[in-house]
Amino acid sequence: MQIAIIGAGWVGVVTAAAFADLGHTVWCADLNATRIQQLNHGEAPFFEPGLSDLLTRALASGRLYFTDDNQKAMEAAEVVFCCVNTPTGEDGVTDLSAVRAVAQDFSQHHLAGAVFVIKSTVPAGTAEKVRQLIGGDAVIASNPEFLAESTAIRDTLTPSRIVIGADETATIEIVKRVYEPIIASGAPVFTCDCATAEVIKTASNSFLATRISFINEIANYCNTVGADPMGVAQGMGLDPRIGNVRPGVGYGGGCFPKDVKALLQEGSRVDSPLTVLQATHEANYRQRTLLFDRIRQALGDVAGKRIAVLGLAFKPKTDDVRDAPALTLIEALLDAGATVAAYDPQVKSLPQQFASNITFAPDALTCASTADAVVLMCEWPEFQDLDLNVLKAQMSGSVLVDGRYMWSRKNAEALGFIYVA
Repeated sequence: MQIAIIGAGWVGVVTAAAFADLGHTVWCADLNATRIQQLNHGEAPFFEPGLSDLLTRALASGRLYFTDDNQKAMEAAEVVFCCVNTPTGEDGVTDLSAVRAVAQDFSQHHLAGAVFVIKSTVPAGTAEKVRQLIGGDAVIASNPEFLAESTAIRDTLTPSRIVIGADETATIEIVKRVYEPIIASGAPVFTCDCATAEVIKTASNSFLATRISFINEIANYCNTVGADPMGVAQGMGLDPRIGNVRPGVGYGGGCFPKDVKALLQEGSRVDSPLTVLQATHEANYRQRTLLFDRIRQALGDVAGKRIAVLGLAFKPKTDDVRDAPALTLIEALLDAGATVAAYDPQVKSLPQQFASNITFAPDALTCASTADAVVLMCEWPEFQDLDLNVLKAQMSGSVLVDGRYMWSRKNAEALGFIYVA
């Protein structure tokens, strides 16, 4: 099939490369000409395991093209996927201006009978608004993505489910054709109307966020009563209805915080308050404050102290620092007068307000040199393999803050650390 992907962000690039690898001819468009030039040279603009190889293979096949011209991408496409960013404001309202702009271009330049598919995360009712904007005999579908950073390629090619929302059976069948090789391999397909598909996406992310906030509050309780947080999490996880849960410093990234706030705002707008989700949101940001308080308590005061932060990305195997808990902590430490050194295997730059006030280290041990406290904020595998005895020898102090419950309290304390979690 001839496919257009509008939006060369994380979802758009991964989707475009994967669809081309499946045998489709794909044009991926973005208004950022610099990014398009980079992609046409086979350079991924962000870190995602396996993406560089997939991108190289897809470009070499002659089935993947990048352009900064939406019209060029759309004019021969049977299916146009809208993969643009939909950020939320401080009030949680979703900014749909980019979606509307793509829909406007589609209304002027699409192939007769082409399907406009919204893959961007949007509030319920967006597909109907887009239908009205495009007008005429617009053919609209909702096909939300369920990709997790660090496993996005696997999630695209072997998904847990494919959700297709549309009002017409014929439209659903066209979208199914895009995924035909994946469906033939056994991927489950769920079809519904557009509004239901839109809610499935935001509700799924909000539920996953709720699991994180719940286990974090249980971990806080465990630390208070002397129970082992990881032991409780592992014991709970043996119940297949619960599955793997892991306490930590809270969720971040470009999806969960945004989607939770957006769904809360939508619930408020239609007078259907989502009280459990409100508690999830509040607990997540309270978790970050609690961690800072524990560090300050362990050190007596953080002013003038050197703090080493291991891990800046919001999760391992990504370089994404959007709403990362590490940045919240670093900001609090700097405001309190601490000196901060940081190391992350993939994150090599930060927004200016952080980059100009911290020291970047080339590795974990260098980062820990002369530190009064070492704080683990992201569970990169290489941190699991650190020799804590060697780490302690690098430090001036002895406070070890395990924000991801990666290390054994018993082992750390046996080495003379003041273990904080």
